[in-house]
Amino acid sequence: MPGCPKESRFGNNTIVQAALLKYEDRLPHRKIQNAMMWATILDLTRRAADAVQSEYDRILERVRNASILHVDETSIKVPGKKYWIWVFTTPAETFIAIRHSRGTKVLMEILTRKFKGIIVCDGWKPYSKFTKHIRAYVRAHLLRESKDLTDKITEAVPLHQALTRLYRKLTNTLRL
Repeated sequence: MPGCPKESRFGNNTIVQAALLKYEDRLPHRKIQNAMMWATILDLTRRAADAVQSEYDRILERVRNASILHVDETSIKVPGKKYWIWVFTTPAETFIAIRHSRGTKVLMEILTRKFKGIIVCDGWKPYSKFTKHIRAYVRAHLLRESKDLTDKITEAVPLHQALTRLYRKLTNTLRL
């Protein structure tokens, strides 16, 4: 663009945008600075996302083809609104997604109906709705649930004790 500085950290589009904000929209410099900062941050994050998109897609494909997949979700606040952060892990990969939902539709989106592996999870209902395949539950959740049963049903005490012994034996064996 004729008349614009030849050397600058900023391109012609940025220079023109700043001038329009100043003279067309009549914004003070501090508001222009704030607007440009956000525009710059958005552009940088978009460019970073574009740069890693192919690796992101490869990780997603490997997670979808995993024979054993650990999956968990937990709530997260995104500008004051409740979302869910989903984590899908294998021994070599971690795939993270943030979604509005904690339900089956996220599993369908991420894993698709083609997923044939075993899901290791906490037993949340969407997992059983998603797959008819064998699901392995996290041992700590099993122990917590069996302990809760002992408070309600006295006959559950021996079951909880047996599961606790089995858990300790397994943990000690895995440490060797």
